[in-house]
Order: sequence, then structure tokens, then C-alpha cells
Amino acid sequence: YNLIQKLDDGCGILYNTKSGSIIEVQNEEYVSVQKILEDVNNNVTSDTFRVLLEEGFIVKKDKDELQEVKDKYLNNFNSNNHLNLVLLPAEYCNFTCEYCFIYKYGGTSMDESIYSSIKKYIKKRYLKDRSTSTPYYVNIGWYGGEPLLKKQDIITFMRSLKSEFSEFNIRFTSSIITNGYYLDKETFEQLLDVGIDTFQVTFDGPKEYHNLTRRTRDGRGSYDILIKNLKDILKNLGSNQEFEFSLRINFLRTYKNEVYGLINELVDIVGGDERFFIYCRPVYNFETTREDIKEIECDIYNTEEGLTYQKDFTDYISKKRNSKKVIRMINDFLPLPTTSWCSEDNKYSAIIGANRKVYYCDTLVGDDSVSVGELTFDGDIQYNEIGEEWMKPIFDYENIEDCEKCRLLPVCMGSCKRNRVEGNSTPCLFDESFIKNLIKEYYLSQ
Repeated sequence: YNLIQKLDDGCGILYNTKSGSIIEVQNEEYVSVQKILEDVNNNVTSDTFRVLLEEGFIVKKDKDELQEVKDKYLNNFNSNNHLNLVLLPAEYCNFTCEYCFIYKYGGTSMDESIYSSIKKYIKKRYLKDRSTSTPYYVNIGWYGGEPLLKKQDIITFMRSLKSEFSEFNIRFTSSIITNGYYLDKETFEQLLDVGIDTFQVTFDGPKEYHNLTRRTRDGRGSYDILIKNLKDILKNLGSNQEFEFSLRINFLRTYKNEVYGLINELVDIVGGDERFFIYCRPVYNFETTREDIKEIECDIYNTEEGLTYQKDFTDYISKKRNSKKVIRMINDFLPLPTTSWCSEDNKYSAIIGANRKVYYCDTLVGDDSVSVGELTFDGDIQYNEIGEEWMKPIFDYENIEDCEKCRLLPVCMGSCKRNRVEGNSTPCLFDESFIKNLIKEYYLSQ
């Protein structure tokens, strides 16, 4: 799992994708390091050999690194001390974004019986999987549609968790992904009060472009509302209030250069408050039944271009805010070893729709034909044949063989499961040359 990038000055950078170690090698040491890595019997008593061994660039002969990578994944996949649920309180939205990958807005919302079934499901999983000596962790993620269209239902449900599970050794955490239109100061404080402490709001570039794609159903732009809400939230924040608030910026070819202006504006608003995190992502061309995506299709980057500009924005934000803080995503500074590509790739994760349908991938919600099962009134999830395929660990798929031979496996863990399930044998988002270039850029930026 070693990657070596030689620099123009004769130095070298070593990166091990399994251990996450990165080492600078001066030019006089470079040849010596290469010889050791080519033949580990060279210089076994040297300090260089010792460092390479400690940092995972050299391993003992009887060590099965591939099995260790698999075990790391499987321990996370099969871990039964936690439950990760994504709930869709409203499968409809007040926005009409062209690129939205939700196949069809069902126009439905969760009723009380579904919330009751969810609590039954949590209780059953806890009683079955709990360990008496350690807490059981349950994370509730709110998604949509637009979840805040059912704000009061969310607040009522979160309050009921505190009261109904007070005697259980459960640690609840909660997050929400919202378009931000209804996330005013009062709503933000109400959500914090009931235990929702992780937020995400998305911008589509600066105002003139944002208002073209993120329009309300009656055609109005939303940019000014989002900025006002953000400023109002920041006005009277206490320093002791704990939360994470991500400001995501989507970008297309048309306004790639203008994104820097939006970054500047958001940095000026949030200042040095590290509870707020700014990051950029290209618009992805997920399959959708919305015809109007064709209006922007030519502006959508391919994977390699999108990742390259994403990295440029990450570096710019880091310098602008004088911070190296990142969210663990695929290309912030340098991909790191991970337990899984996607947080949903876990036996104890489920996305529950407003009509009881269960999904395994958030890019497929709303399409009943690809749901993996259904939540029963008694609080069980009945998986169908599609679900049985999705619930397999990544290393049980026939098309994983190439990944098992790849030096990037520890940082991608087989990449996107949706692509693999749908038959793409190599769902790679980056290759060794791309990572080596990142290694070089990361080193030069230090």
C-alpha cells in the first residue's frame, strides 16, 4: 500500500494508504529508501529501516495486510453497538432544483404510525444488540425532500425519544440536511434544544447562479433568505453552544470561477467560528427522471475534473480561514484510511421513507422500485431480494477482485456500493496518479 512521489528537487514523499503515514525523504536518503523498499533485507539495522517499519511502509513477513483491511471494514459493517437511521419526514420540497436526484417526489409525509414503528424498531434493536457494559448509539439523520416542511413533527419525535428511552442506555445523536429556507434563528434553536446538533445547508454558487437553480416552486430565488437566516443564527450565538454547521457549495462549469467570491462572502459571515465548516462539491450527474437536468447537463464536470477543482477550493478555504479542519470526505487534502466508503454501508443502517419504504442509498430515495424493504407496524424491517443484495458486505461481491489488488483499497474500501450493485466492476473515483499528485500538492502546501 506504498505510494512514492518524487519531487523536482530530488526529494521524495512516501504515503501508505493503509496506515495513513506520510514521510518526507531528503534527496540523499531517497536512493537508500528505494533500496530498502525493493529489498527489505537491506540496512535492517538502520534508523531509516526502523522508521519505515514503525510507520507501516515495511511489514513483517507473516502479516496479511489485505485481511487486516477486510477485517477493519467488516468490524465496522457488522458492528452492532450502534444504529444509523435516515428519516424522510416529507418526500416533497419547496425547491425545484434541476439536478435533484430524487426520482419522484411522492408528495407524502410521515404519519404518527410510522414514527411509532421507528421507535419500536429502535427498541427491538437495542434489546437484541445491546451490551450491558457500554452505551448503545443511535444516530437519527433528517433528510428529504425538505425535512423542515414537517418541522413540528421532527421536534415532537425528538422530544419523545428523550422521554420514552430515558431508562435505556442509549446515546442519541441527530443531524439534518436542509435547503435552509426555513432554518431561521428560532428553528435552529428549537432543533438544538431537542438534540439535533449537526446541520447542512447548500448554496449553488453566488447569488445570481444560486437563484437560477435553487428556486422556490413559485419561481423565487432563495439566496437572500439563506444569507439572512445564517446571519441571524450567528448574531446571538453563545460560545458554549456545541454544534457543527456545514455550508456546502455546489459548483458547475458556468460559475466555477465565481465560487471564490461566495467563499469570501461566507468566510466574512462566519469568521473564525470553527463550528461552521465551508466546503465545495461538484454537481454530480445522478440518474434522474427530471427532464430539466438536460438544461445544465453540459455544465456538469466529469469525475476527474470535479475532484480537481474540489481540491482547489478546499485549499483556498483552508488558507482563507487559516484552518486545516476537514470533514472526512473523498478528497479533502488527501484521502485517508477509512472503514467504509459510505456511512450507509453498514448492516445496521437504514433510510426510511415517508411511506415506510426502506432504502440503502440516499441517491435512490423516492423510487419504490429500488427500495430494499419496508418498515412494518410492529417495528421490523422486512427486506426483499434487492435488499439481500445490498446488505452483503463489499468483499462478498464478485466484482471486488480488482479492488483487492489495488493499493488504494484502504482509502476507498471498494468505492460506491450503488455502482457495484448496478454492475460497474470498477467504480473508481481516482487512480494512483491522481493520489500522487495530491501527495505532492499536500506536501508543497505545508
